Amino acid sequence: MGRSCNRFSAPSTFPLVNTTRLGRTKERFLSSSPMKRIIIPPSHLHYSTIGLLGARGYLYKNGGVFSFYLAKRKRVCYAILIGGIRMKRLLSLLLCVACLLSLCGCDTARYEEAATAVAQTTLTEQGTYGVTPELLTALKCADYAPAKNVIFMIGDGMGFAAVEAAEMRYRDQLYQGKLNMHYLPHSGRSITYSADNAVTDSAAGGTALATGFKTSNSTVGMNVDDTAAYLTTLELAARKGKSTGVVVTKSVTDATPATFTAHVGKRTEQGRIGAQQVFAMQNGTLSLLLGGGLDYFTEGGVVTNHVTTLDEAKTAKLPVLGLFSGGAMNTADSTQPTLAQMTQLALDRLSSDKDGFFLMVEGSQIDTFAHSNKLEESLREVYAFDCAVGVAMRYVALHPDTVLIVTADHETGGLTLPSPLTPDSFEQIRYTSGSHTGQPVPVFAIGYGTEALATTQQNTDLAIFTASVLGETSFGQRDTVYTVCEESAVTFTADNNSVTWKAGSLPKETVPCALYLQVTNTGSTAMKAPTVLVDVGDFGVLPDVPAVTLQPGQITELIYVLSAEHRPDAAAGGDVTLMLFPKDGEVSLQVHKAQYLCRPEGR
Repeated sequence: MGRSCNRFSAPSTFPLVNTTRLGRTKERFLSSSPMKRIIIPPSHLHYSTIGLLGARGYLYKNGGVFSFYLAKRKRVCYAILIGGIRMKRLLSLLLCVACLLSLCGCDTARYEEAATAVAQTTLTEQGTYGVTPELLTALKCADYAPAKNVIFMIGDGMGFAAVEAAEMRYRDQLYQGKLNMHYLPHSGRSITYSADNAVTDSAAGGTALATGFKTSNSTVGMNVDDTAAYLTTLELAARKGKSTGVVVTKSVTDATPATFTAHVGKRTEQGRIGAQQVFAMQNGTLSLLLGGGLDYFTEGGVVTNHVTTLDEAKTAKLPVLGLFSGGAMNTADSTQPTLAQMTQLALDRLSSDKDGFFLMVEGSQIDTFAHSNKLEESLREVYAFDCAVGVAMRYVALHPDTVLIVTADHETGGLTLPSPLTPDSFEQIRYTSGSHTGQPVPVFAIGYGTEALATTQQNTDLAIFTASVLGETSFGQRDTVYTVCEESAVTFTADNNSVTWKAGSLPKETVPCALYLQVTNTGSTAMKAPTVLVDVGDFGVLPDVPAVTLQPGQITELIYVLSAEHRPDAAAGGDVTLMLFPKDGEVSLQVHKAQYLCRPEGR
């Protein structure tokens, strides 16, 4: 359970950056001389100061450079290089030790004490599966260990507003009034448009999260022409010898779980999806599948052994197919297992694999109730999903070689919140749509290297990162970003609504598939996203307008997807003209950044 610092021999020479020992590193350059630089694993940059109690290390000098080695699990945790040209040796030593004391994020003794307390606390005693002070202390050690396990959690339809509203609704049942996911140290956002639409569905959104490729709406795990299947992160994990699992609260053949386990042209082909899932369990790709959807395995010729209770799933030999309802599970029925209970069972079963595991967990019905604009029910699903996040966090605290990522496939309902959101203003929360929207969705993460996710990224980037954790560096496809406006903001008004950037030609090997704008509503009233005319050379298009409301003073990211038949010729050259046609009268909109998101020709 605990982790000790082990001695090792200092090298005879010390390279400037020892990437073999340090793994992922970041460099912080300090303006004050003579300290030259500090090199530390980036996952520790957020940690608060904790004393270096019980740490063992070596101070080693090479050519006037002092290097302090701190061993942790027989690998270097920190290396500090201090230039000694103008420094007294004693000052070098003092600064070195002071920096280590301030940067060390995990004290072995404190971790062992906290982890022991977490292990002795049952989920029943925790009640809401929530965090505790001991859990938070233990989690500080999670970033130290290269990952063996991956837990990937998707709140279907869960946007930023749903997270904030659920936190307000259930504040009295949460640790210090915060959802579990908000205690994860790294947070960012994901852009969700699909290959053919500014607003993705769960099939295309799930495919992006599972494969690292954009595809068309309704397509599951395949390219836009349905002619090629993409490898999923779950399938990749199985190839690496890991156990794999999927846990959901709707049918296991629904779009999101299907994107990790099957490959079909249409998400409605649930019989085929079920058959592929059974085959994946038979050939060793899929170890565990829990949720609803029994009807799809008893109709259409799909015959398989399955269990229908949680107790049976606990003892059945792997692979386990647990089907607890005919279709979507009734999450309000106390006789059916909760998402948190199924997540705990999956972790218990999969963790027996010494090579590690990959587990995808979906809070499936946040989206279901948001489509019907049923706020109370949708927020209940966010809360239930967050309870499952708490289960996963507890596992990470006890197994620091685990990466946990929490995100969504898209936002549903265009949920808007009053400002500020308070218990008194809670009743003013409104849905603006009964469908999906193109709004960015949250990303929360913990584990080795997950600080890379603390940014704005494509949904495909999450799959690419997950694959890298699994040891695969060639996975998925990143967009090429072509910037036409940055830093110097351009203000648009009803009278001044056009600007031309001297951008030259776009890269000839790519075609633009979307226009990304970062904007601020500098007016005094809320406004809808504006219509945009994209004019490259002699060709102009009017892409679909995102269903987003821009509040005064709010920085918003807008995505305008250029459909295949309306994409400007990459070789057309000329300038890029952008015209905004606001839907409201008195407006003022500031554009901070405009970028074309391009992908290789033919993809």
